[in-house]
This record gives sequence, structure tokens and C-alpha cells, in this order.
Amino acid sequence: MSTPSLADIQNQWFDWLDQDQPAIGERFASAHTDHPRLGKTCLNNARLDIYRNNRFQVLLQTLQQHYPQTLALVGGDYFKQLVRLYSRQQPPTQRNLHTYGLSQYQGLGQAADDTTPERHTLSFSQFLHANQDIQSRGLVYLAPLAELESALQRAYFASNDSVWDGEGFAQLSPNTQMRCQLQLSHSLTLLDSRWDLEAIINSITPSEERVKSTQKTLQLHTGDFYFVVYRHTHKPQFYALSGNEYRALTHLRAGGIELADWLQQHTSAAASLAQWISRGWISHFIRAAQDDPNHAG
Repeated sequence: MSTPSLADIQNQWFDWLDQDQPAIGERFASAHTDHPRLGKTCLNNARLDIYRNNRFQVLLQTLQQHYPQTLALVGGDYFKQLVRLYSRQQPPTQRNLHTYGLSQYQGLGQAADDTTPERHTLSFSQFLHANQDIQSRGLVYLAPLAELESALQRAYFASNDSVWDGEGFAQLSPNTQMRCQLQLSHSLTLLDSRWDLEAIINSITPSEERVKSTQKTLQLHTGDFYFVVYRHTHKPQFYALSGNEYRALTHLRAGGIELADWLQQHTSAAASLAQWISRGWISHFIRAAQDDPNHAG
């Protein structure tokens, strides 16, 4: 049997902690009976419980920062229960916790230094969606709310976009302009939901204030709702979209379509194009290969 690497030992250590095995202290000490500093009196279950609690508090604070609206909606005690369950099912695998619990969007909102793949595949919003207790309590709107908050967090850490080259685009001939492909911002995420998340957020009152006041009730409207999440002047924000706007932007996100074809399929989007560029939703353009394969504006 080959000697385990340091990484293997560390992974086993965290697996033991996550499983809360009661005999971990004894198991660790029995392997080092010849070392007085690693005996039971030094490393026991009580000390491991302290370590477990400290580790949990860090993960709790991380998810509280990532999901403040969800926290305000369900209250601190219930949120803590959810995080305890989630952290056991999906322990972090990276030292940097700024993406812990967040949904992953391929090509959108990726941090420049985020190169190590996460071992867990279940985001906090997906965990909420699959949680039976949440379903039985009728809190099915928590998952899409958390998905929105996840997108806001990812927008904050997204890599910077190049500045739209308005002058360069204006200098192109109309025919060349129509052959360009418009590119969305790295920070932009498109979401569809059957819940009016904007109304929910606007009506959320922190749990401690909700006990004292009944003036503000939670607005739970269902239907077809669409949102865009983006970063503007270093601040993540979201904006409600119409169905046509959502479909037009989704088509751009898929890539590979020239401006002329896109406008032909989404005629109503032409009036919003300048506004989308000014808001930073559309960050740059790529010229057709036959025009100039090396130019992007």
C-alpha cells in the first residue's frame, strides 16, 4: 500500500470532521501512541468539537453574507439549521470561500483566480430546492430567491469587461456593423422565475422587526418573471425584464449570431440596444472573421 499524500490525509481529516464521528479523537491518538503530544489528553473529542464549531461559524458567516435576503426572510435560527445541513452535505473544497454555496455559470461571473474546480456540485439554492422541510413548509420561493442572491454575489467577483468601443463601432460600414457579434458582460446573468423576486425583496422585513410590526406583508406573486443581474459602477444589481427582452439577451448569450440575424429575430430589442450598451449589459463586439479576425471592440 502506498503512503498517502498530504492532500489525502487532509481530505480524510475533513471527511472525519464533516461526518462528526465520535471516535475520531481516539482513532487519531491510537495511531500516535509513541508521541506524547498527540495523546488523548491533547487531542480529544471536546477539542475537536471546538474546531468543528469554529469551522461551522466561518461557513455560517460566509453564507449569511452571500444570502442576506434569505437570512432576513427565514430568520437567524432557521437559517443556521439550513447552513448546518448544507455544510455537512457540501463541505468547501477551496481555501477561498467567496464562491462557496454559489451557483456556477459557465462563462459568466467566473473569478479570474478561480481555477481549482469545486468538489461539490450542489449550490445553496439547489440545496434549498431539494430540501423536504422547506417544501413541506411551503417555502418553495426560497430557492429562486437564493439563486438571485447567488447571481448578485458572482456579479461582484466577475472579471472586468473591456469598455465598449463606440467610436470604433461607428467607424465601421453599416454592412460590417451588421456582421458583428455582440457580447454580454462577464458579470451578467439571466434568470427566469415563476415568483416575482423583486416584489419579495421589496417586502422583506428582518425577522426581528417582523415580530413588532405587521404593516408590511410578504408579496408572493406567481407568473412568468424574468431578471437580469449585472454589476454597474462596482455594485451588483438586478433589473426586471420583459419576456421579449429576456429571450433576446438569452440569444446573445448563446453566441454565434450576427447582429443582422439577431435584429431580424428580435425586432423589439432594437429600441433597447443603446440602453443595454450604456448599462454595460453588452460590453463589446466581435467583427466577422472575413472582415478582421483579430479585432474586437
